[in-house]
Amino acid sequence: MEESLKELREAFLAAKISYSYNKIPTDEGAPKLPYVTANVLGGEGADADNGNYSNFMNLSLSLFTKKKDPAMEDKVMSVLNSLEIAFTWSESYVETDNIYEINYSFQMEA
Repeated sequence: MEESLKELREAFLAAKISYSYNKIPTDEGAPKLPYVTANVLGGEGADADNGNYSNFMNLSLSLFTKKKDPAMEDKVMSVLNSLEIAFTWSESYVETDNIYEINYSFQMEA
């Protein structure tokens, strides 16, 4: 799991996108907008012969921006595509914080 999270972090930093783990904009120490934050939601294993032969993490990656930023959204998708990660995404506006949140959901090997 540590290696996969490290690979994800390094890919975003290489793309010059601020990255954090488990931080939302209202948290102390959260990076300046825009940035992405990753959270492990849980996991599952693929089993055979009475044991797991592969484990997967379910992740949520959120892009936080002050205004709608299609170019940054494309950049995030490019990073995920470069890692050959299949993902779904949704968008919301967080009125209490006046920010946009684009949430990408995917799995990675743990």
